[in-house]
Amino acid sequence: VKRWTVGTDAQFSHTALLNELSTLGRIAHPNLLPVRGFAYEPPELMLVTLHMPRGSLHDALHGGNTAAGVTAAGAVAAAAGLDAAWRLSFLLGLARGIQTLHAVKFVHRDVKSANVLIGDDGRAVLADAGVARRLIADADAAAAATGTRVIGTDGYLDPEYQHTSTLTYKSDV
Repeated sequence: VKRWTVGTDAQFSHTALLNELSTLGRIAHPNLLPVRGFAYEPPELMLVTLHMPRGSLHDALHGGNTAAGVTAAGAVAAAAGLDAAWRLSFLLGLARGIQTLHAVKFVHRDVKSANVLIGDDGRAVLADAGVARRLIADADAAAAATGTRVIGTDGYLDPEYQHTSTLTYKSDV
């Protein structure tokens, strides 16, 4: 269960939030963390998802997730010892997850190693779609979402999005 306080976004009504969460809850893809349910009592939002005990790519690369029984040294060693074929498969899985979000007109807005979980079978699972934003217009059109509140993590944000508040599918790459 992930819980946070929803900020204010003039373009984002409570009804739109509930509609988008409902849509996210219906997306089924092996490389997207499924939203099993949500509760929204303004201003608090709680998302219910699957538990991913292997942790995130960030944990594996930087030695976190000791609560799941993975030691820091073991996590880093395991991540460093993965062969090129596994790495390619992992990245392709992440790309497929992003592609699936884009196919239903969503932009994740916060793709980073801490939001890429490792499935029990070693596949990439993109998490934290709670900040995803639905684009009404095609991203290649000039009518991409503009004026949205910039949401994401410094260092991972698309510079164009950060400076112009123009959100496109390219913002996830």
